[in-house]
Amino acid sequence: MTRGLSASGLERGIECPTSLALSPVYETTGASIGGTENHAELETEVREYRKTGDATKLRPGLSEILAGHEVLAIERAFIVNVRDNTVRDLGESIGRNYGAFDPTCEVPTTIDLVFRRRDTGRVVILDWKSRKRVTRAASNWQVKVQVLAVTSWMDLPEVDAGICYLDNWEQDVAEFDAFDCGAIASDIHAALGKALAAKDTDPVHLGPWCDYCPAQTSCPGRAAIVRAAIADTDIDVGELNEISDERAGQIYVRLSALLSAGERAMDVLKDRAKRQGLPLPNGKHLRLIECTRKSVDGKKAQQLLLEAGIPVPINVTNYTQLREVKHG
Repeated sequence: MTRGLSASGLERGIECPTSLALSPVYETTGASIGGTENHAELETEVREYRKTGDATKLRPGLSEILAGHEVLAIERAFIVNVRDNTVRDLGESIGRNYGAFDPTCEVPTTIDLVFRRRDTGRVVILDWKSRKRVTRAASNWQVKVQVLAVTSWMDLPEVDAGICYLDNWEQDVAEFDAFDCGAIASDIHAALGKALAAKDTDPVHLGPWCDYCPAQTSCPGRAAIVRAAIADTDIDVGELNEISDERAGQIYVRLSALLSAGERAMDVLKDRAKRQGLPLPNGKHLRLIECTRKSVDGKKAQQLLLEAGIPVPINVTNYTQLREVKHG
């Protein structure tokens, strides 16, 4: 089987080449279905805006990003050749059906949005993310591939590129120039060679890139950490504030891996219960039941307010969040 890497899987291939040699298990989760639906809704809105130029029908967060600017591409697919510094334009809305590509030097990608700012003339590339924060734009390999695609496609010396999180419309955007592009292409080309040469007996490297890895179930590193985490679950919670910071960090990583494995196992069991039900030790059964819930249709309410000339109320929430960052 050809082990090619798309832009979205490039970080994993670079950080843990062994993951490409392990047996994959592909899974469609509720989160991935929701993300696809969010992308489709945004695509419809942006296409209508590109056709009419009417930003009043865009949801507020999207309107703030696009109003008055020129949309250049929506869900546009490319295959970037990092050896020859060229790009193949596959068109819009092809559903990630990239066809054949050379895994030794080509990386396919689909770019959610490209637009040109009318005030500065700069071209901006944005990738939609539902809510889970990912590697910063300046270091994000998916963003870097998209930069190579657009600068080559449009023959541009520089672009702004990054990520927009749909839960609060936060944007993480960085500047990239021709010097950056040369280094990016060289680094990716070298990384593809290492990834394709990896064997399933090579060491694995665990990190945030593991979250969506299809080889989690066959990963020896994940299995070892989960076993260790299980062994640590008998620790007295009251002692956690007494142990060293180093020990606390180790337990955190192990328990995170255990929780991740547990969530995946729960998803499998819930899917089975949806199909046939499951008997529980308490004498009850876990099964699907019909439910009804009423809620306000936010999109229709927004549209009605806009049509009535009433400002749409926006909630802005500031919060803190634990994240893994480089020490220093």
